[in-house]
Amino acid sequence: MPKYRQVKVNLRPEDYDRLEREAIASEISMAELFRQSVGVGIPDRRDRNQDEIRLAMLYELKRIGTNINQIARYVNANKAIDRAALDALVGIEEELKRFRP
Repeated sequence: MPKYRQVKVNLRPEDYDRLEREAIASEISMAELFRQSVGVGIPDRRDRNQDEIRLAMLYELKRIGTNINQIARYVNANKAIDRAALDALVGIEEELKRFRP
């Protein structure tokens, strides 16, 4: 049995045009618009890509958090901030700028 089954629908031209405009405005396919309207779905490739991007961002944020903790430990142990710690903080700031929209 096929993984997915197909449903064909006939629409009046004006209804088709209206739905097409709605799909374009929502930046989704006509098929996805229909699936959403009946409450079913197939994972969209863009959703999977977004999940991969989120995971990559979380990984990078975790790395940055680890770096900040190491710097904080270093500063607390030395009771002062030196050039190396300051340079590390500036580097983290630069990395964070890459994630700004």
